Amino acid sequence: VNLGTILAKKGKKVLLIDMDAQQTLSTITGIMKDRFDEETPSIYHVLMNQIPLKDAILHGEDFDFVKSDYRLYSYSGTPLLTKEQATSFQGDPDGLYDFVMQNLRRQNDPMTDDRHKLRRELDSVSEYYDFILLDTNPDLDAASVSVLLAAPKTHVLIPAFPEESSRQAIIALYNTIQTILENDLTQRINILGILISRFERNNISKRYLSYLDATAKNMNTIL
Repeated sequence: VNLGTILAKKGKKVLLIDMDAQQTLSTITGIMKDRFDEETPSIYHVLMNQIPLKDAILHGEDFDFVKSDYRLYSYSGTPLLTKEQATSFQGDPDGLYDFVMQNLRRQNDPMTDDRHKLRRELDSVSEYYDFILLDTNPDLDAASVSVLLAAPKTHVLIPAFPEESSRQAIIALYNTIQTILENDLTQRINILGILISRFERNNISKRYLSYLDATAKNMNTIL
């Protein structure tokens, strides 16, 4: 929120998207009134192909915003076959086979697959913004991977606490980024740096600050 506000105060057009099922960003902005609200358009509805991104954007005084949804916890992409769809193909095994194969081809095509769904939606609104900021959770789930693929070149800023769990999470994120880059030679991911928060001037924090500095250097970025 602070980064978005600073950019907006400098005259930039900013879109913030909350991709974290914990909905922290949605709470801070005051957008979220009910944690279990399933009706207000959210990024979950967009990823599930229920609405286009433009219909989920809320216009604020400083910046525009797309809220999160607690159901992102279970998001793993659109299913190849729902129970209702399977029922509709009862007595028609050939039709069922063709339907599943069609969905498999869709998942292997970057123009229609789930991993690049977010990128396609962002492309549809990018001309209206100078910056699009996406807040993700620390878990490397399907939603987080889609954020890493949200543009041909994405820029990643990693917030961290001076503790072991953060260091391990950063290493896991870095390994995931390397895997993506090895498997998609057209993708570019730039790690802007590691941003420390909740730092306390005690020996434990100072020790992990040193560890995180070494981790940053191994990742060719800064702390």
